[in-house]
Amino acid sequence: IPSLLSIPSRYPMKPLFLILLLFAISQCRSVKRGAIVEYNFCTDRNGSSPYFFKLSSANEKFEFDVAKIQYINAINSTGWASVDIEISSEGMPEWQQAYAAGFLEGRFTRHLISDHAYNIVSHYCKGAGHTVIEYSTSFFVNSNS
Repeated sequence: IPSLLSIPSRYPMKPLFLILLLFAISQCRSVKRGAIVEYNFCTDRNGSSPYFFKLSSANEKFEFDVAKIQYINAINSTGWASVDIEISSEGMPEWQQAYAAGFLEGRFTRHLISDHAYNIVSHYCKGAGHTVIEYSTSFFVNSNS
């Protein structure tokens, strides 16, 4: 195995770069994670609506749980968010489990989806001259005539 310090001259890497790289990698392990948010999605006694969700403490079980979400938003510190959904299959129909899981995921990640859409679309409408929006509009207007 060749040593990192014996890299051929066509790849000019300095030892300082390697030290900074190793430091950056070591810091990834110690990044502070975001706050954990947990909610339960429950039904009433007969398993019908109305549905509601409430803040739960760790490992707390409710009598009529359908789903439980654990959401960690660490976007600003690590660049990632984490969503874990636990489904209670005891006596609940599959459609109700799927609805509960989708509701909880959508409820807690809607701001991430909105931010992503804003970051992608906002640049198309800025600037001088023809933008993608103007080209698209003229294409559809001309194709209908």
